[in-house]
Amino acid sequence: MKRLVREFNFQSSSAFVMRARLISHMLEGKFKISPETWKEFSQICYDLAGKFFEDRDFHRAIDLFEVGEKVDNKLGSETHDWNRAIAESYEGLMNQRQESDLAAIHFCQNAIDYYRKTKDDKKVQELEKRYEELRGKQKFQHFTQEIDLTEYRKQCREIAEKVCVEEPEKIISVLVNDKGLLPKLQDMEARAEEIAKKTVLSSIAPVSITDHRGHTAEHFSTEDERKYYRILEQYAFEINLGRQFLVNEIFLKAVQCGKLNIHTVIDCFERKSWFGKNIRKRIPGGKFVTYNWLNMIAPGLNEYFNQMKAHFLEPAYEPNFVLAIDSLTLKIEGLIRDICSLSGITTFYMAKDKQERNIVREKDINRLLREEAIKKLFDEDDLLFFKFVLVEKAGLNLRHKIAHCLIDYSEYNVTYMHLLLLVLFRLGRYDFVKAGEAVEEKVADSE
Repeated sequence: MKRLVREFNFQSSSAFVMRARLISHMLEGKFKISPETWKEFSQICYDLAGKFFEDRDFHRAIDLFEVGEKVDNKLGSETHDWNRAIAESYEGLMNQRQESDLAAIHFCQNAIDYYRKTKDDKKVQELEKRYEELRGKQKFQHFTQEIDLTEYRKQCREIAEKVCVEEPEKIISVLVNDKGLLPKLQDMEARAEEIAKKTVLSSIAPVSITDHRGHTAEHFSTEDERKYYRILEQYAFEINLGRQFLVNEIFLKAVQCGKLNIHTVIDCFERKSWFGKNIRKRIPGGKFVTYNWLNMIAPGLNEYFNQMKAHFLEPAYEPNFVLAIDSLTLKIEGLIRDICSLSGITTFYMAKDKQERNIVREKDINRLLREEAIKKLFDEDDLLFFKFVLVEKAGLNLRHKIAHCLIDYSEYNVTYMHLLLLVLFRLGRYDFVKAGEAVEEKVADSE
């Protein structure tokens, strides 16, 4: 094997594959090979990769540069600047592509990553500007099909009218508990599996999510990731083509006829949910703080009802949900953190600062909703709904967009508002406040 790596004809069409596979095989095996031989292999990889680089065959060059780097790692040495060689190769691939090609921006990202490893800040800044240019020139194919939803929306209005003849508490109970309002996880899994069988490509091809600013936000490449993406895709179809209309009609009708307003909702939450319970927590210093969530979500709810009232009084007025959505989205993160904390799920993690000193940070909602233990706290359909609305990049991802001000004004719409309210209503039915943590108001006053 050493002889073939050293002496095999460099001009042969098999020179690349043969050497790369042999060296990789020797690296993975338990061969006793002298350090001097490995050094020789490192130079062979560099020379052959350099030849491919000159011929602008950058993919093969990258493969061999990576093999050469593995050889150096085995020796604990650095015979060449492999990161720069790989960075320059990715830059070459980027320049080979048209600016509108999605691959160009992918290669640009990889080049930036490797130049950053070389600490070449000037080159990183240069390619970051190039990335901005490419991001604005990406082109996507759009596939559209018109669907007549007239009859379905009529049915939704009829259902809403039947629901809204009930008393406010019954209407809220429907919004909180009715399984028919939202897609079910098992149904989405079955539909995703059926589609995967019919279209083989969807079950094997990797998928990446590009956000509305042109950034690659998430990859789905493993089998489990692709399966989960198909579930989210079907969930989005179900919400966009059906369930959102039913949810909207119920909320609109209930508010319009006066069954849902700030007073009826607050009253129901206070009597029927844990939002109105006073929670007592110990804080640093040995002291206790007492609070309840109703005081913190009430302003966002009140803003929603004020906007709806203004709209129904003057139909030409377009309700503005910016304050309501911003407020409730961020408060929901706190609600979920408290649910986890009260249920014994750790809400913090250990980290290191730049000087390698120990620090502790709170987990954000994205991490909290992906904790394995949280699956035992929530109904599986509710948990999927919470993730879809709040944290999934293949969903609405409202928490991230709002926390980092990445949401457009057009997205502060009535559908997002009502789905967010539905999240809030459904969180209210999970009560994890134990007797020792809930206190009467007079105890809070005395302290």
